[in-house]
Amino acid sequence: MTGQLSSRKTCRSPLPDRDYFGTLVNPYLHGALNTPRFRVNDQRTARARDKLFQSDCMPSDSIFYGVGARVDEDGNIVEAGRVSGTLIMEIDTWSSHSLSTLVVAILAQELLGYEVSFFQASGSADMTQRMSSVGTGICSPTQVNVEVWLDAATQRALAVYYNESSFVGSVGYDGLAGLFTRTSFIEAGLSAFSADFWRDYRDKEALIHEQRASVLFNNAAHYPPKESGCEDGILGCKDSCSKSKACTTRESKGGECLVVIMMDASYDVGYLQASLSNNDIPAYFCFLGISGAAKYVSDALASNTPVAFYSYQPDEFFQRRTGQVERVALPWATPEQTALHTGGFGENGYGEVTDNPVRVDFPRVTLGKYLAKILASSDGGMASLMNMLAIQEKDMDTLLSGYNDVRDAGVLSQTEAYFTAACNWLRTPENYQIWRQWLEPLPDCEFDTHFSFSLDGCEANTDGEESFPRRAKFYWKSPRPDNISLPYTCDPYYLPNSGLPGTLTTSRSCSWLTENTNTWIIWASLGTQPICDTSFYTYDVSDCTGSGLREVTFRWLLPEANNATFSSECTDGKALPDPVLIDCEYIPYNTAASKAVFFLACLLACVMLGCIGFVVYEREQPIVKRSQYQFLVTMLLGGALMCFATVIYSDAPSRV
Repeated sequence: MTGQLSSRKTCRSPLPDRDYFGTLVNPYLHGALNTPRFRVNDQRTARARDKLFQSDCMPSDSIFYGVGARVDEDGNIVEAGRVSGTLIMEIDTWSSHSLSTLVVAILAQELLGYEVSFFQASGSADMTQRMSSVGTGICSPTQVNVEVWLDAATQRALAVYYNESSFVGSVGYDGLAGLFTRTSFIEAGLSAFSADFWRDYRDKEALIHEQRASVLFNNAAHYPPKESGCEDGILGCKDSCSKSKACTTRESKGGECLVVIMMDASYDVGYLQASLSNNDIPAYFCFLGISGAAKYVSDALASNTPVAFYSYQPDEFFQRRTGQVERVALPWATPEQTALHTGGFGENGYGEVTDNPVRVDFPRVTLGKYLAKILASSDGGMASLMNMLAIQEKDMDTLLSGYNDVRDAGVLSQTEAYFTAACNWLRTPENYQIWRQWLEPLPDCEFDTHFSFSLDGCEANTDGEESFPRRAKFYWKSPRPDNISLPYTCDPYYLPNSGLPGTLTTSRSCSWLTENTNTWIIWASLGTQPICDTSFYTYDVSDCTGSGLREVTFRWLLPEANNATFSSECTDGKALPDPVLIDCEYIPYNTAASKAVFFLACLLACVMLGCIGFVVYEREQPIVKRSQYQFLVTMLLGGALMCFATVIYSDAPSRV
């Protein structure tokens, strides 16, 4: 998808940015996102690229355009593009489907932030299988279809694989197919027949003659068609045409049948053929292909040639031909009668009776929205967009008219014209009030979903100890590409300061932080602090003073920088205790008592050392000899050592 959806100044609402509840009023008034915001986590698309969307797993007329796909000047695919993680939307060949799909695709890619791929299909009967995990869902998976014609036959086909996809309501406008003819032909034939009423197609020879099949068969420019809309043997077709039993009977009597111009056999399979056949209308049903039928009808209208043709609404054809065509009234459609439609025709062969009993006009058909159930649980708002999407009939008419204007300019290709028309509709200021209701705002940012944290200081240093303090730093899991401080997939309005929580600096241990994440993450997310308790402070004990006392003082583990009496990590609660004095468990050197004891011990030690000298000197004296001077010396030496021990063992005990 190319181009951008950007809002003009006139689109901007004068309302404040946020409402009373804090929700962004206009969250999508911004330029187109240039970087993907969300991805679809679909395991089916994670397979190897050469296993997905290959010719053996797609109808022959289907095409896949992945992200980054490239085509040549003739529209042939040069590179199919990427699949994994993209939003895969089905886009059909008719205009209303293409336009509504591109409206959603532009919103999904440029405002929500998905990467969008397209699977071009031709009909929706196999859609739920493509959304499932079996069959073609494995090799050609899709996730979104904006417009599905829910006629009875299609609903039966979709029901086979319905369990892995969801019907999420009507797209807003209904579908209505029918038999049409030229308005001027109706007016010209009023005297002889009513060309806008079914019974005259059965009974009025003049009407049958005016629309005889030979007019087509003898027109070499249109028949045989360049691209047949119905292969031989399919739905009773032969040479691109099928016919009613009434036609066979009429031709057997030499008469000629009228012809109804059809598009493709896959459109409203068998309904109009069976309805006309069961009302005994002698008719050929010739499938000229989509472009062939459009060309034939356009030429017939331009040349005032009578023509009866199948078409459907909504389609740009009716915007181009306003007042030129009218609907032919078939028998009134009732739910009971339309439900009889089997989706078949020509079961018994070319020009034979059909087993399909339907004989009434086309009913209004709900055009349903479908998405794969995997999107219901996916982030990004795609499920909400599909649920809320409602393009009214008037809006689709505007889209079709816009497409006609762009296409008629002759500058853009059909695909480019579809995109331009869808983009122009979205850019129109008055349409903003329509599509803004389809989109829900980004979710509020939540921990573990949109942001997470890393812990600093829990890595052991060279001594095997943790660093202090510990810090919890927060980061966005999906930051904005141009500013990593802002989130890309959520609204941070309800977070403090509308941004990531600030770094949490804490004294708590790493093990406590790991085990109590839910506790402290609230402090950080709400910008609050816990109540102070004894776990937030510690104490210091002073050396013993001269009076033999110690002072115990208390301090916060993480004090405020400007006032150490307050903690930077908690508030209120328990205050720091006052300092206290406790007795020392030893007598310090600097006390008076210690000095007196040391003096006496030294004096006594000197006296004993003097006595030792005296005993040794007088050891020959009879009194000393009788007392064994060696014993006296030992006794006196022991006393001296005891005096020295008094000095040595005092003051603070050592660790030796």
